[in-house]
Amino acid sequence: MDIGVSMKQLLFIAACCCVFAGCAANRNDESGQTIDGDNYDTCSYAGDDLITGLPPGFIMDTIKKPDSGNNYQETIIAPRLTGASFRELDGVLQKEIIMLTAVGMSSGDEAMVDTDKLQKDTSETNVDILPLTIYKTHNLVSYGFLNIMVSEGMMRPYRRYFAINYDMQKNRFIRFSDYFDVQGKEDTSFLQWVIYSDMGMKDVSVYKLRDGIIFSSDKENVYFYFDQFGDNGTAYGIVKGVKKKYLRQFIKDDYK
Repeated sequence: MDIGVSMKQLLFIAACCCVFAGCAANRNDESGQTIDGDNYDTCSYAGDDLITGLPPGFIMDTIKKPDSGNNYQETIIAPRLTGASFRELDGVLQKEIIMLTAVGMSSGDEAMVDTDKLQKDTSETNVDILPLTIYKTHNLVSYGFLNIMVSEGMMRPYRRYFAINYDMQKNRFIRFSDYFDVQGKEDTSFLQWVIYSDMGMKDVSVYKLRDGIIFSSDKENVYFYFDQFGDNGTAYGIVKGVKKKYLRQFIKDDYK
């Protein structure tokens, strides 16, 4: 018997059981009473607000792009790294935030909203970019953002998300395949389920593990972001947090 393979299979099955228990909407305890899924610590869901406090080493900056006669106003609230040693890196990150905001893109995917067209429109439009996650280790900076737009005539605010993950040791932005180590069909199937279950189609195999997946992390969680009316089929914007301890075997050593 191949002990290494057997152990991996056991870990996979155990992780599946844990995630299913945590992400299921409801289940019954031994007395037959319904237990809401929120009582489990595996998954959490958020829309507009995740930050519970500003981490050490950061300040918050507000950038306003005022109405220039076309009723369009944009406000960006962005985290800034403090300390002289981070000045250059902070400049790189700020440029990326502005770029992703300006072109209406997330993690390399095509824009869902034509921001340039909105700026030329005569309707009153307000766009707010808000940080949802802020995290830094010795080698990683990870930000997650909500981009929420309200315009005249819209039935509801439009929500989209973008995230920035930067490796300070390698001096480059990283994406899904840089952060996760996916080996074979078992890993792929499990991560498809973890990320996309409860988010759209019941058959999660239709969703591919690609670099366009929007994610960020902190000490305890990895967060996956789903734009309103995005390719997952939801009519709302939502953030799905998964406890990092259940994903640890799939996260590359540099980012554990």
